Amino acid sequence: MARVSKEIFRFEKGHNSKGNLMVEIVVYVNSSGLFTATLPSEVLPVLHRAKIKTLNNRAGNDGFYQASTKKGLLLKISDDFKKALSGKVINESIILKYGVKGMASWWEDLEGGIHPNGQGASGGGWKGGNINLHAANKAPYGVMVAVKAYRMTEHEFLDGEKTKEYSVLQQDSDEAISDENLRFITRLSCISFGSDWQHGKVEQKDLEYTKERAKFFAELIKGIYGLVEMISILNNSEGIDLMIESKTKLLK
Repeated sequence: MARVSKEIFRFEKGHNSKGNLMVEIVVYVNSSGLFTATLPSEVLPVLHRAKIKTLNNRAGNDGFYQASTKKGLLLKISDDFKKALSGKVINESIILKYGVKGMASWWEDLEGGIHPNGQGASGGGWKGGNINLHAANKAPYGVMVAVKAYRMTEHEFLDGEKTKEYSVLQQDSDEAISDENLRFITRLSCISFGSDWQHGKVEQKDLEYTKERAKFFAELIKGIYGLVEMISILNNSEGIDLMIESKTKLLK
């Protein structure tokens, strides 16, 4: 058999880059004028899981293809992989992806009294948020909240694999237009999960959207707006004294 060329296929599984597949083959032409190629063994499971059968070559190896033209050969191989990697939508829903970061640690005694470092306490134990502060992890106290709305599309492929794809829900989508609280969340363009969220220090969680849950997060963010506005006056001593004199409490 005479070698004709080396060919490289690149296939994409859905819209997820993790599903990309590269297949490299060598095309030959035999004495009968047929163009042939045998797939690498490592890519055969993709076809097997999708129950797509191929021929065996003279050595008995699976993954053998032949056709009267090179174009026809490449088309056969391409069609089989596209079929194996094709999927159907089995579920589509709106997801609220959120995370909460509470940064504080304190000691609470058996009567509920608070002791910042535990000194002077009789019994009790440490309490804190999901980011505990200690001598080796010092930071200001605080709370951070992030929430974003996504459209989650779940695909099922012929090989049995299921994948989930997320796209940011747009404020002009039908769902956002019909729910003012969901639309409020889609307009939080300046909110971000940031590096702490992305590197796993704070877990991001998925919550299926309901109108009640969208209202909860919208009111939570609005409450933070109000708190931040009040706290802003603490940037100078006059503001602090004013709050003391008015007996205003930031938190209860």
